[in-house]
Amino acid sequence: MLLWRHPPWTSWPTDLAAAVARQLDRRGIGFEALRVELGDWQPEQSTTHRITPYRHDRYGLSDNDFDDTRLIQWQLSTRSELETQWWYDRDRLMRYEQADAPEPANLVLPSMAFAPDVADPNAIGKKLEQLKQLSQSSVGITVDDDDFNSYQPIITQCGADVITWVRPNGIETADAFLHALMRFRKSIQTCDAKARPLWFVDTRYPNLAIIDVIKLVSLGATAVAIDAWFNPVLAELQAISVQSPYHTPSPEQWDTSTDEIFSRTIDATLDDLIALQPVLQLGRLGCRDAAQATAWGLPSIESQDRAARA
Repeated sequence: MLLWRHPPWTSWPTDLAAAVARQLDRRGIGFEALRVELGDWQPEQSTTHRITPYRHDRYGLSDNDFDDTRLIQWQLSTRSELETQWWYDRDRLMRYEQADAPEPANLVLPSMAFAPDVADPNAIGKKLEQLKQLSQSSVGITVDDDDFNSYQPIITQCGADVITWVRPNGIETADAFLHALMRFRKSIQTCDAKARPLWFVDTRYPNLAIIDVIKLVSLGATAVAIDAWFNPVLAELQAISVQSPYHTPSPEQWDTSTDEIFSRTIDATLDDLIALQPVLQLGRLGCRDAAQATAWGLPSIESQDRAARA
């Protein structure tokens, strides 16, 4: 599964945001969004790829967010208030409050160690079970390396259907990154006998190529964030989002415009990835260096070559 984790919903008119969500659904791409960000959006099919972000402050969240969602994504944050903050700009304030906001208006909410209704890490499992019952959908938990290293047994045994791993800061080289991902995957497999889907998120990586997605899936990721692929889409969406005071496009017109933009900017890349689906099977990607293959849990091409020559 591919993910567009952070579309700038509130920078677009609500009808345009709803049209973008429909295009993503039609292409099977997961997207994080609250219902208030999408206006009158309704899923076109019985299943949707919308992911509900469940942040600690729950700002913007409503009871409607537990309907028509594929996953409730609970964000684990153990950062101090000085290290991590949720930042809400004027566009988001206006969308969430359904009213004009004064100029300037930006709201900074400090992150908490845990949500107010989670007294300590041992209560995470109960919270996820509550969310699962409310939504009748899957629940996931988002962690980075620091969170995972501190609360590894709790995270792997909390009952999450999906564990989303965010690349930690300070890992810049491909080799260091692959080692970190493999270490994370092996830790989950060691602590948890149940094979939980592992989603990989790294919206900071600007040059994510198709081969990178294939490598990540072969290394154990079941979903990959491709936010960088949408930069051309964003440029064109921004251009059409400026509304004329004399004409407001209908939902059908927004739908036509967004479909044309997606077809022109990103569909070819998605088609290329689909053409390589046979490769996207765990174990099909090999490593030429035998030692690295052993470290990463991949087939050794050298060993396969020797066996073929024997």
